[in-house]
Amino acid sequence: MEFAPLNVPLNRRLETAAVLFHVMNFTLFPILSFVIPLILLFSPFFPLVIAYFIYLYYDWDTPAKGSRPSEWFRNWSIWKRFADYFPVKIVKTAEIPPDHNYIFGSHPHGVICHGIFCAAGTEGAGFSKIFPGIIPSLGYSENPVYDAAQEMAGHGYGVYLRC
Repeated sequence: MEFAPLNVPLNRRLETAAVLFHVMNFTLFPILSFVIPLILLFSPFFPLVIAYFIYLYYDWDTPAKGSRPSEWFRNWSIWKRFADYFPVKIVKTAEIPPDHNYIFGSHPHGVICHGIFCAAGTEGAGFSKIFPGIIPSLGYSENPVYDAAQEMAGHGYGVYLRC
C-alpha cells in the first residue's frame, strides 16, 4: 500500500477526507444500520430496537412527502471541501424568480451521484447564494443497489425517493 506523498497540501488532504466521509456514509451506514439493531436485539438494549422499528414504521412515507431537509446538515463545512475536490461549480445562465417551481436535470454517472448531490443536496457549491429563495429537493429513481438505509441517510440532505 502506498500513501500520498508528504508534500501533498493539507487542503487537498482535507478535500480527500471529505470525499472519504461521504463515500463511507453511503457504504457503511446501510451495513451498520442493519448490524447494530441485530446485535442490540439480542442484548439488554432490545427495547431500543423495538422503538427504532416503531419509528421506522411511522416514518416510512417521509421520502415520498419531501423528506425533512436540515439546513444545519446542508451547511456543514465538510461539503465545501467535498465540492472543491472534484471541483463542482454551479454556472448560472439566467435569472430565475424564486416564486416558481423549477426542475433541474442531471444525468449522473455511477451509483452515488456526487455532482448533483454536491451542487443541490448540500451548500458545498453555494446553491442558495446563486439561487436565493429557491429550495432544492433532490429526487432519484430506485435502482438495484437502492437500500432503505441509504434513503434514511439521505433525509438530512433533503433527498427523497421518486419512483
